[in-house]
Amino acid sequence: MKQGAWKFILAGLIGLILGLLLFLPWQAIGDYAIEKGLTRAAEKNIYATVNSHTVEGVFNKVFVLRGIRVDYPVFSITLRELRIDPHMLGLLSASQEVDLVIGRGELIPVTRQSLEWNSGTAKVTRRGEIISFNEVDIKGAFSAKGSLAFSTATGKLTSGALTLTVPVTMDRALQMVSGSGLVPLRKIKDGEWRIER
Repeated sequence: MKQGAWKFILAGLIGLILGLLLFLPWQAIGDYAIEKGLTRAAEKNIYATVNSHTVEGVFNKVFVLRGIRVDYPVFSITLRELRIDPHMLGLLSASQEVDLVIGRGELIPVTRQSLEWNSGTAKVTRRGEIISFNEVDIKGAFSAKGSLAFSTATGKLTSGALTLTVPVTMDRALQMVSGSGLVPLRKIKDGEWRIER
């Protein structure tokens, strides 16, 4: 094949990729992904709502979800905003990775005492039936640092090494969660706990 033909094919492929990035209905794709995610979570007894979402960016699309509430059996989480960067070119790989930027939020255990944070970040990867939250770094009165992995088949924690820092007044609530056996949680010292599996 002549060199000119390769240039023509390459230009055509670049044009196709740019056209897809610019003209795909990203808002509708976001609607579908959220609906699918909420349905899958409900199948595992995790109920969630999202008030609104938008898509930002021209080539590197970032999905921005606002007003999120997630209800688990023993606690609930609310977030003002969650930014999801799916690394558009990485979507073609077998193991997908997305970056999360977590806005202000709170975790409310069964004792109804609020654990609040200001911001956070994490990298999420999926390999087969395992979703991993790596480089978790949540900052505020409640903070978390480390990693966790869950099975999509069972919804259960498969591995983890996450250190939690909480106000000392929350130790009693975390002791109750630890005693329930639902989360492998152990106390390191007053106000510091670790999820490890």
